[in-house]
Amino acid sequence: MYKKITLSFIFSLLTLITVAQNYPRDYFQKPLDIPLILSGTFGELRSNHFHAGIDIKTNGVEGLAVRAAADGHIVRIAVSPYGYGNAIYIRHPNGYTTVYAHLQRFTEHIADWVESEQYDRESFNVNLFPPAGKFPVSKGDIIALSGNSGGSGGPHLHFEIRDSRTEEPINPLLFGFDVPDHRAPTINAIYAYPLDDNGHLNQRHARTSLSLKTIREGEYAIKWPQRGLGPIGFSIETIDRLDGAWNSNGPYSISQYVNDEKNAEFIVERLSFAETRYINAHMDYDLYSCCNDKVNRMWILPGNHLRAYRSLHNNGVVDVQADSTYELRWEIKDVAGNTTVLTGTLQGEALTSSPAPLQEGTTLAFDQPNFGSIGNFTYQMETGCLYEDVTTTLEELESIPNGYSPVYRLGTRSIPVHKHFYVQLPLSDVPEKYRNQVVVVSLDDDLTRPDSWDGDILNGKVGSEIKAKVRAMGPYTLMIDSVPPSLRVIRGVSNGATLSRGSEIQLKISDDLSGIQSYTCTIDDQWYLMSYDAKNNLLRVELTDRISAGNHTLKFEAVDDRGNVTTLTYTFTYRR
Repeated sequence: MYKKITLSFIFSLLTLITVAQNYPRDYFQKPLDIPLILSGTFGELRSNHFHAGIDIKTNGVEGLAVRAAADGHIVRIAVSPYGYGNAIYIRHPNGYTTVYAHLQRFTEHIADWVESEQYDRESFNVNLFPPAGKFPVSKGDIIALSGNSGGSGGPHLHFEIRDSRTEEPINPLLFGFDVPDHRAPTINAIYAYPLDDNGHLNQRHARTSLSLKTIREGEYAIKWPQRGLGPIGFSIETIDRLDGAWNSNGPYSISQYVNDEKNAEFIVERLSFAETRYINAHMDYDLYSCCNDKVNRMWILPGNHLRAYRSLHNNGVVDVQADSTYELRWEIKDVAGNTTVLTGTLQGEALTSSPAPLQEGTTLAFDQPNFGSIGNFTYQMETGCLYEDVTTTLEELESIPNGYSPVYRLGTRSIPVHKHFYVQLPLSDVPEKYRNQVVVVSLDDDLTRPDSWDGDILNGKVGSEIKAKVRAMGPYTLMIDSVPPSLRVIRGVSNGATLSRGSEIQLKISDDLSGIQSYTCTIDDQWYLMSYDAKNNLLRVELTDRISAGNHTLKFEAVDDRGNVTTLTYTFTYRR
């Protein structure tokens, strides 16, 4: 067995090298002047998406020079309080596009043009496509400073390489960057799943965690032979760590072997944004939902169309027959070729207990539309909302405090949903004066933590109703949002203040239910640029000589999704 593992490792390493040689390994330079130490790798399992690039540590600070990785021209510049924050996209003549995200600020000539466009559009949030040839760059040019903008959880540079034809991100570590990595992935857990009501794993019909033992570094084994019958799937919780950091990164590939025959392989070489939400079918979403455990499912759900799987036999399912033995092996690799091996034995054994009872409830199909109702609640799902057929709960419950309808439970939050679908609730319990402020909310399974969804009021069979587009299963009800957003100045201005160039005003903004729809700043009724840091609920205004010397009126306004408005007004003197 050890000889077979060694030969398999050598073959897999050669395969990785061959894949890497398909990409130019000396074309791009690193985007920062410091050594590349990563806090995130390509294809890592994230909330509702695979990570599309690498996250480069910036020593916990902002303001490092970000350099163009190769000659090209800037084709897109984005500014957003969410996601990538401040980002630059450079297209290169060799057919690739590089992306630099979570930037603190752009270099001056880029920043001046972006600001001009923001004023033309009267919007902080912009997605800009410069005219051809406006921003040519040479390899090594400084294009921005590193930062922490958008949805970033701390200072770093998010860096991507995309195929310019398809916009599909490709694993940047296949392009020859010097990122030292001498550590093999580690395995935290492995789970087995009987997939048939008449099957079992150790006479159990449910997901089972299998005990592991460490043989040596990079080699694990399932502690004792497992016994089962019928179709069985496996999932693995694994992380990879690179040199110089203890961040829990993702592996490059996971291969599953049954009796030395590969029957499933997951490789994060390239991804498509159109497919990235299939992560919720790749993971065991129930484990993620309850415990934040991110495991890689090694069999394919019927509604999972992610293209990262290869060498599939029987969709990765192990069909276990009585009185047969199955030698199992998993190989987990990183891009550097470090490999971890897990082995185990599965013995076919007849079921001695009763088969699993059939679940009662409402059945939802993954491959056809679903619609139904209970009481005056209805739901409509198009084909492809789910990843597999689900039998679940549909019931009407009593209303909750601050609720304006019964609670209607359609499944649980642990059921992943790929596409939006519609729910429709009656407004019969909502006073007429509040109907423009009603929102559909989904709740956690314990009927707490309301999450608002936008909806349209219409006339239905039972009178006025609200129809909302949602993307979560579980309980739903109606609530009223009649409270304006919270908006308060925390520094920089008071009535009668004297301000000058560079003065910064900061405000805290938040909303208790429907969410912030818009935020504006005006000076003497003219729109003025105000940045929004959504993760910190922070608005910032920096005064410049766009303002004339003298007395002015400053106004801030915040509007939530149900039209509730908060306004703050100040007078100040601007001194040049």
